[in-house]
Amino acid sequence: MSVRRNSVFLAAIGISILYCYAFVLLELMKKWGYDDSYSYGFLIPIISVYLVWEKRNEIRRMPMAPDFMTGIPVLFSGLVMLIIGKFSTVLLVQQFSIVPTIIGIILILYGRSIFQKVWFPILYLIFMIPLWNFFLDPFQPTFQLFSASIGVKILNAIGVPVLQNNTFIELSNITLEVAEVCSGINYLVSVVAISLPLCYLFLNSWLKRCVLICLSALIAIGSNGVRVAAIALYSYGQGDRIVVSEIHGPFAIFRAIGIAMIGYMVLFLGVWYLSEKRNFPKRIFSEVEPASNTDASIENNNTHVRTNCFFPLVSVLMIVSSGTYINFYKPVPVPLKMNFSHFPKMVEGWVGKDIDPVDDLVDFNLSGVTNELSKIYKNESGEEVLLYIGYFDYQSQGKELINYKLDHLIANSTPLEMDFGNYDLNAVNIYRKRGSTIVLYWFDINGRKTNNQYLAKAHLTWNSMMERKSNSAIIMVRTNTKRNDDPQESILLCKKFLDIIFPIIPEFLPANN
Repeated sequence: MSVRRNSVFLAAIGISILYCYAFVLLELMKKWGYDDSYSYGFLIPIISVYLVWEKRNEIRRMPMAPDFMTGIPVLFSGLVMLIIGKFSTVLLVQQFSIVPTIIGIILILYGRSIFQKVWFPILYLIFMIPLWNFFLDPFQPTFQLFSASIGVKILNAIGVPVLQNNTFIELSNITLEVAEVCSGINYLVSVVAISLPLCYLFLNSWLKRCVLICLSALIAIGSNGVRVAAIALYSYGQGDRIVVSEIHGPFAIFRAIGIAMIGYMVLFLGVWYLSEKRNFPKRIFSEVEPASNTDASIENNNTHVRTNCFFPLVSVLMIVSSGTYINFYKPVPVPLKMNFSHFPKMVEGWVGKDIDPVDDLVDFNLSGVTNELSKIYKNESGEEVLLYIGYFDYQSQGKELINYKLDHLIANSTPLEMDFGNYDLNAVNIYRKRGSTIVLYWFDINGRKTNNQYLAKAHLTWNSMMERKSNSAIIMVRTNTKRNDDPQESILLCKKFLDIIFPIIPEFLPANN
């Protein structure tokens, strides 16, 4: 395939990528825009492009040997990830699929040898994906405390009276808290993200690269402590005139982005010192070297692949088809069989009444729930059971049953095997709400019942892709026990109530034919 024809396919693939990933890219930019922790994301694609451009002369001298047999499966896997992420409403999977998709395209158009030259800039794109909270959140409390300690030590050194109480900094006129968002751990990711391409470009020794990365981590941790001290010093200087909304200083100069600039300056100085030639500013603006005469021979060596346009064309069609599928093939709403208003108020000795779902029934608010049933049932013995059903007639991004708002509930639940007879459910989840409160719950995905959130997501994805149905529900039963009572009695009470309610629920929730 000739260079000109390769450029045409590259342009076609670029347009098809924008068509296919428009929603994902927009969501990424929104995240970078409103979340200070990921504001550095705007730089990542620019840096990645520069890193490829920096290798331009080496790439020009290399023969193109398209690897269709590897590239097509890799591209296919990236597009499958995109589709699965779309129909499972997991945005992170959609965003991560960008990386294998780009790798597949490079292999199809240029081959393995050229990919080996640009693998780092492509994998570097992972830093633009907001996935780091999953790994770093457990370390937030440690970094909060460490930043508060550094800030207090700086204040003590300059003579400001201050008292530290865990993550709280008590001044004479105000008490400040080093909250999670101010822990500095996300700032650590941003500084490391900038240090990696500097190591790649200007340092040849692995020892020096490790030194620079460690330096970047120290910069991040130390700078955030300085930032905390600066906020406290500014607040102390304001005295009684301090306004809480203005504690980050005029023009919010003490926010993370302001301190980040200082950290980046120190980082560049570190690169300059560790670099052997110490000429990296000139290298950034280096000019394109003239093409050598070997280009013509390389072009001649590629004659045997000039006419092979089938696989690049297939790749364009794959991307366009995937984009069309996810943009236009959307789940359709599936209404309830019967409105919850008809749910029986009296069931075999249990008398129910409607309640507001926010009245201490659940610990979360479902985003975009279509229909809700919230009732409290009481029997002749005075025992009470609360029943909640949250139903989605369809799901989309931002309107999901399984989402981060369920994290606390799921993380603090344990499976409980129970025999429900003919009802297609052999286990529920049990959650102890506040010491003595027991909650049993499970998921219903278009008639498929499970207590496992991953199976629920799998059923949801399959139904969305194959049947255009993403309707699902969460069913919760809650009862109160006295603090000294055996929780097993509460569980048995819920079980007794569920044995009565189970046959009624399918009359309202839709199920597969």
